[in-house]
Amino acid sequence: MDWGQQLNLSAELPNSTTGTSHFLANALGLSVYNPARGAVGNDSFVAYDNGAAAKKFTAPVDYGNRFNPTDAVSAMRFAGWYYLEVSLNPNTAPYFAKGADLTLRVDVRQKPKPGPEYASPPRTSPSRPTTGTRPRTAAAHRRTRRGAAP
Repeated sequence: MDWGQQLNLSAELPNSTTGTSHFLANALGLSVYNPARGAVGNDSFVAYDNGAAAKKFTAPVDYGNRFNPTDAVSAMRFAGWYYLEVSLNPNTAPYFAKGADLTLRVDVRQKPKPGPEYASPPRTSPSRPTTGTRPRTAAAHRRTRRGAAP
């Protein structure tokens, strides 16, 4: 997700394959996590009544969101990879003996906008490679630990 973009999400569970009518509270859940792995709002769980659709619509990614008192908006303050979690209540298993075709719809809305202006460029640190370096392989790391040149 880039600055100014927002997510429109839907997780959908079809009708039961057993052919009988069923109801189960809190059957299907949909959660969103920001690049810092912080929850974007509360988990959305919906009831299953011969089908279910859990939906989420996030605020746009914006630096200013960090000052918003609403948790779901404040969490949308980072540009980067957002993570989705779909949860299915284990009590739905009898309704789908052969599995279920879960549909996940992900729609990224809005065009990217320029990010915030910072006072200076980010500093490099030993934990972050500088431009032009490449990650070392595990074998090169083992050789370096034993005293051999990479």
